[in-house]
Amino acid sequence: MNSELLDRPPPHDLAAERQLIGSILLEPDRLDDVQSLLRPNDFHVEAHRLIYGHFLALRNGGGGAIDATLLFDRLQSTGDLEAVGGANGEAAAVLAECVHSVATAENAAYYAKIIRGKADLRRVIHTATGILQDAYNGVQPAVLRQRLESAMAKIDADAGIDFAPMTLAELMQRDVTVEYLIENLLVAAQPILLAGPVKSLKTSILLDLCLALAMGGHFLGYFRVQRSIAVGVMTGESGLPTIKDTLARIGLAAGTNPAGITRLIVSDRIPHLSNPAHLDAIKKLILDYELELLAIDPAYLALDGTDAANVMVFGQQLRAVSELCQQMGVALLLCHHTRKGSGIDGQPLELTDAAWAGFAEHCRQWLLINHREKYDQENGTARLWLKGGGSAGHGGQWAVDIHQGRLSDLGGRVWEVSVLTPDEAYDAVADQREAEREAIQQKKLERDKKVVVDAVAKFKIGETAGTLRTRTGMSGTRFNIAIAAALNEGMVVECEVTKPNRKKPYPAYKLAE
Repeated sequence: MNSELLDRPPPHDLAAERQLIGSILLEPDRLDDVQSLLRPNDFHVEAHRLIYGHFLALRNGGGGAIDATLLFDRLQSTGDLEAVGGANGEAAAVLAECVHSVATAENAAYYAKIIRGKADLRRVIHTATGILQDAYNGVQPAVLRQRLESAMAKIDADAGIDFAPMTLAELMQRDVTVEYLIENLLVAAQPILLAGPVKSLKTSILLDLCLALAMGGHFLGYFRVQRSIAVGVMTGESGLPTIKDTLARIGLAAGTNPAGITRLIVSDRIPHLSNPAHLDAIKKLILDYELELLAIDPAYLALDGTDAANVMVFGQQLRAVSELCQQMGVALLLCHHTRKGSGIDGQPLELTDAAWAGFAEHCRQWLLINHREKYDQENGTARLWLKGGGSAGHGGQWAVDIHQGRLSDLGGRVWEVSVLTPDEAYDAVADQREAEREAIQQKKLERDKKVVVDAVAKFKIGETAGTLRTRTGMSGTRFNIAIAAALNEGMVVECEVTKPNRKKPYPAYKLAE
């Protein structure tokens, strides 16, 4: 056995232990979130192990209250004060160090998972060391296998695995209401999928969403944000110049100067979610900026696309970052593309249209974007469907028109958005088509009117309708509509003409003087 390996310090996270102790001192109710996950023996530092054990005793058998005074009294009465730091001030320093290490007590559950993970590693090392020694001593493989299986089962039990069961009566009494970031559209701390086909303005809409969340405004100028939160955007396709320009235009449309927004964090670097070091960097980013939503755009650049059709394999990459974000109370938003060929009918998308395996199964809520009509390149206008939904039962469907214009336009590009209900959108399309039909008919009438007037002009004293219609080659109905329009506009007037060998005059038309 390698002595150098055995001489290494066992796995532990001193910072996480301090932060958990400090979180409970700051907000004692945080103990309720972690006591089913963590046991005193999971702590590596003896002082922390003792303090946490006394937290449990105060909570569960000492009336429920926890504060520094009650903790000192209990440590002194049980004789543990010396082990924590002594009566001459060191114990207070230990507790103060724990409290000062905490950025926010809301991450208590996350610290607890780190501590338990390190404790599990120590238990595995202890078990594996014993089995290695037995193997060197000649114990049979079948016996070692049985011992290993038994030991691993004991590790699971010692790790405090708890499925946290509760009666229905207890569940009904718990405060587990859904918190919305945007009413009926986005729920806090749940993974989000934003998906759409190529060139459906996914990134621009994502930036509108993130800016609205950061400033507490309105997403697309329509959906009201419940409260301002810190948001991080990691985007790797558009480039910083385009991102800056888009946010400037969105901010201008919202009446806000983005230069004053400090709660929106932007990075043009995409993490690799299969790399543990990158996950650690994401954790640091979340803690440093106290993020409540992290967006990654596009998702495919952050994932190893190997075996992308296998939900069991590919889903593990999504699970790792999702669990990290959920432990820290952060909503993870993945901006992703849809399957090739989906949405070409111009109808709203379904969740199953998302490309690759795992996305539809992984995300608890979604925003799906598709073209209602072909992009108007000449005017820089996109007419889209936006479909939202989620496991909490929220969602709906809207028509979104986004006009950005062109760089050559006076004043440059803009960000003008209108949101309609589906019925309003269908009515608008019907009205537009009716207007187009009327325009075509009016154009046709103008041509017919000119042909009729030209025909009338050939007869100075006037001519009958029958002769004029024959000259124009029009049907009776078409000629009657055209001559009536010419009469109404004063281009021709009614008159009478007498034909040769006829005594009775006939009704006729001639040019107006």
